[in-house]
This record gives sequence, C-alpha cells and structure tokens, in this order.
Amino acid sequence: MGFMVPHAFMWLGTLAGLGLSVASLLKICSACSETANYRIFGMDFGWFGIAYFVLLAAVVALRQRFLWTRWCAALLFFAAAGAETRFVWIQKYEIGQWCPICLLIATAVLAACIGVTWHTFELFTRRRAPMKSKLVFVVLVSVFFISGLGGAIMGVKQQADAAEQDLFLGKTDSPTTVYFVTDWFCPACIKVEPVVERMFRGLAKSVRIGFVDFPIHKETLNFTPYNLQFLKYEKAHYLELRRLLALK
Repeated sequence: MGFMVPHAFMWLGTLAGLGLSVASLLKICSACSETANYRIFGMDFGWFGIAYFVLLAAVVALRQRFLWTRWCAALLFFAAAGAETRFVWIQKYEIGQWCPICLLIATAVLAACIGVTWHTFELFTRRRAPMKSKLVFVVLVSVFFISGLGGAIMGVKQQADAAEQDLFLGKTDSPTTVYFVTDWFCPACIKVEPVVERMFRGLAKSVRIGFVDFPIHKETLNFTPYNLQFLKYEKAHYLELRRLLALK
C-alpha cells in the first residue's frame, strides 16, 4: 500500500499532463488565447507537452524493471516543475490571465513530484540509507528544477514578437530601424520611389528596414495586404514585387 499510493501519484501526474497537453493543442479553452501566443523553443506548448509526457510515461512504466529509470523519473518530474513555475509566472505577470489547462498541468506535475519524493524517501527509510543518499537526491532534483526553470526562461518566446520581426528587411538583428512610410497613390511618393530603392540597397547592409503603408488615399488600403504578403513571404524579391505593384 505504501508503494501504490506514491506510484499512483506519478501516473496521475503523467497521464493528466499528457491529456491536458492534448487539450491545450486543440485550443478548446477560450481562456488560453493569450497563452497560445507563446512558444517554447519554437514549438507549440501542446506538442512540447505531449512529447515530454509520453517520455515520462515510458520512464514511469519502466521504474520497476530498471533502477536508473527511477532516478530519471524523479529528475524529469522536477525539471517539468521548474518549467511550470516559469509558465505560471508568465500568466501572472505578463499575460495577467490564468489559463485553467496550464494550471491543471502545473498541479499534475506538482502531484507527481510529491509522489516521487514520497516514494524515494520511503525507500531510503526502508533500506536505512545514509544521510548522504538523501542529500544527493535533494541536490539532484534541485539542479533539475533550476535547469527546467532556466530552460523555460530562455526557450519561451511570444509568437507575436517573432511575427513582427518577420516583416523587417535588411540587417534584421540591427538595433537601428529605418522606416519608409509611403502611400501608393501619393504623386510625391511615386516620384521618389527610385530614390527609396537606391537608399534601401545601401542601408540594408547595416540597419533593419521596415516599409509602412500610410493610407492618405483610401485606394491604398487595397494594396496594403499585397505589400504585407511580400514583406513576410517574398523577402528575396521584395523590391522587384514592390516595383510591379507600384505600376498598378
């Protein structure tokens, strides 16, 4: 009985985390809209969670066959707890809104950590392990908790920021940004377009460049979607396409 309860905690945390990761991927929670703008190492939280909890399920399933998997399970759970700490912080201080699914995943991971710790110290007591073994366990899970937290801090980015950067041309990592603001039906803008093109070729080597439509004439609004499409998906041919679009 003493073994079954903590083992059940681990399975509960693993399967709940897996199921909730699938729910996160399906976007069935309306409160998750802001959280969905974030990615971890470029991956959707749902896909990342599925991969992680599938790995955990395999490790937990093998805990009774291989001694090393017991340690792996403990370390993976505490790494997940560190990452979840960062996710909760983001909801509290960046988004300002709680995501029920994310909070349930964090709770499931916490329950699993409790189960791992309970079972490990139960084994230490039963085998009368020396204090050194307990200290090693505490140090290792602390290191993995901090590693999970640090990984989440470095890996979690807001998708909206990345999407905004995609609209820039030139040296996109430059701290300096030059904007060309034009109207497609402005006679003066049309006249200086060749000058803008020459300036772009010179500036693109050293600064980040953005092209902004300023609709003085309402007809310009019909051209803005094409301009944005070129900026996002046709960077290599942007000047050529811009020239063709300017011919109207």
